Amino acid sequence: MTNPDDIPLVLPEHRDNPFIAALPPLMAEREVIASLSEEPRFDERERTYPDHLRRACIMRLSRHYFKPLGRHLTLEARLAHLLREGYDGRNISDGSYHQHLRDNHERVIRRSLSAGANPARSTAAAMALVGCSGIGKTETVTRILCRYPQVIEHHEPFSFQQVVWLKLECPHMGSARQLCLDFFGSMDALLGTKYFRQLHRGNLDLLSSQMGRVATQHGLGLLVIDELQHLRSGKGQDRQQLLNFLLALINKIGVPMLLVGTLAATPLLNDTVRNARRASGLGSLIWERLDRQDGWDYFIADLWRFQWTRQPTELTPEIIDCLYEETQGILDLAVKLFILAQFFAIQLAVQRPQTHGSERLSVGLLRHVAKENFKLLEPMLTALKRNDRDSVAAYDDIRPFQDHVRAIFRTAVPSNRSISEALDVSREVSVVSADPQDPRQQVQVALAGLGVAADIIDVVVNNALAQVGPDNPIALIGAAVAQFEALHPVATRAGLGTGAKPVKLPRKVTKPPPQDGDLRFIVAKGIDDGKTAHQSLADAGIIAPVERVYQVQ
Repeated sequence: MTNPDDIPLVLPEHRDNPFIAALPPLMAEREVIASLSEEPRFDERERTYPDHLRRACIMRLSRHYFKPLGRHLTLEARLAHLLREGYDGRNISDGSYHQHLRDNHERVIRRSLSAGANPARSTAAAMALVGCSGIGKTETVTRILCRYPQVIEHHEPFSFQQVVWLKLECPHMGSARQLCLDFFGSMDALLGTKYFRQLHRGNLDLLSSQMGRVATQHGLGLLVIDELQHLRSGKGQDRQQLLNFLLALINKIGVPMLLVGTLAATPLLNDTVRNARRASGLGSLIWERLDRQDGWDYFIADLWRFQWTRQPTELTPEIIDCLYEETQGILDLAVKLFILAQFFAIQLAVQRPQTHGSERLSVGLLRHVAKENFKLLEPMLTALKRNDRDSVAAYDDIRPFQDHVRAIFRTAVPSNRSISEALDVSREVSVVSADPQDPRQQVQVALAGLGVAADIIDVVVNNALAQVGPDNPIALIGAAVAQFEALHPVATRAGLGTGAKPVKLPRKVTKPPPQDGDLRFIVAKGIDDGKTAHQSLADAGIIAPVERVYQVQ
């Protein structure tokens, strides 16, 4: 007899949609942890192997180690819903999918993504994931996507191939045309089609409409655009064109999207409020460097189990502190340092067997290995250790999110020199920090640093929260920028509020109105009487009449 508890629960809206029904079922948190986790093969007997074999064992960590943390589970849950919500408006069973096909046929004929008087309803949304370099964004996204089959063959109600997800890299120069070509090339590699060969000579209008048709035809569930920070190297017009193109894919074609980039991509998502809000349909995630209270000890304790040195070293609080100081919470560097430290311990045992034969790992050894192997990163790591914002500002990819928020708001200040100087926060003031997980605090601290009054800050933040809610950091910043731009003539020029200092603008010189003897007054009065300017001045005796001029000649 079948146990009812063993039968997976399926929501009716998922069961009745062939696109969703073909996907793996939603998983509980413990199942997600099991599916994402990966550990290298490890046997304590391998510690007795020769040195060259043990080095090969240690290298397993670089390829086969992944420990899910809370932030990874949050991303998995949001992507699962992002994918399924996008399919909700493209259901084969209720005819909405065929309506999208008809819409895209019209767009291809007119070569415009905006074509169509009554387009089908789109349930697609988008979200953004931005974070520090080396924190594991791309690897995490890839692991989550690999839980889903990339292509699913359907035979009922008709035969076709469903593409569940597609991951592209943002073009370096921000070219929307290049993104279309990359899309067709990737689809050809998956499906064995010839879209690239047929379309590669087309202009952007043709390529974009065809991209929408192909995406709809194959039921594309999620489009991931990675390395969004590449847009920084593109021209302003090309950059905005690509952002607008991505938004059109979400709104018109109905394809959900995940935008991934380093922290340097944050301002790109705030070029306009529209971009920022649309990039946060299911919220946006900001991954800063891992904090000591955000799972660092847990991560290191799990990683520390995989030692191939002759004698394993016990993990101590001093070692945990040392690893954090030398890597500044960047997970990729922590794994690399652990690998290199074991390499060096094995090498040292060969060179100095009497003093280092046990191959023990110590704080001194870890610091030495970091100093010798992270020389190229030393300026960046040193700036992070000292919390030197001036130096960290040179590294946009690891620059704290709060600094990017300040920069975004500073661009909303008028270019007038006196205003910019008055509102430019000094480095001494900028050390005030906000909770990295609290976007409301990020906005409040940024505006306070610009000299905006507390009551004005409350108005800006509360209005922004009312529009987008507290769970979308990028959307909240975009909405707050709009509020700030609307209020800053009052908030910053007039200096209203309990804590703001009035900003002194250059005093406008008011010119007195023209008097009776003023030439402008004479000419204006003459025009009112139907006289020419010359006649008015001549009648006033200021210039000679025309007749007298000719008599002199």
